[in-house]
Amino acid sequence: MPADFGEIADYHRREAHRFLALAQVARERRDFGEAEYLTELAARHTETSHQQKMGMQQEPGRARSASPAKLDREPSRRWPPEPQPTPFATSCLLAVLRGTERLVSIFRQRTPKQSEQGLSHR
Repeated sequence: MPADFGEIADYHRREAHRFLALAQVARERRDFGEAEYLTELAARHTETSHQQKMGMQQEPGRARSASPAKLDREPSRRWPPEPQPTPFATSCLLAVLRGTERLVSIFRQRTPKQSEQGLSHR
């Protein structure tokens, strides 16, 4: 695989053309499953080539010095902090409690109701 950014896009473009040619050969052999697979590979390489070209067109980020007045107008671009993960023991306990509640509700539904004479309604 090439190391230069521009050569990477060309590599993926060439691979896409190669897979399309192989897909055409597979279609001529009437091996449509392989042709579809090769076409999907060509599409992936084409997409990667386009992404590489878009990355080449973008300028690297510049460090901007913002004035205090400008900082007041622009909203913060920080990501919100990630929530703290739930401890494993707590999540297990909650799962057991939910399961117990479900079992209790199932057993309550299945118990036959007694009539006034002591016979079951089922």
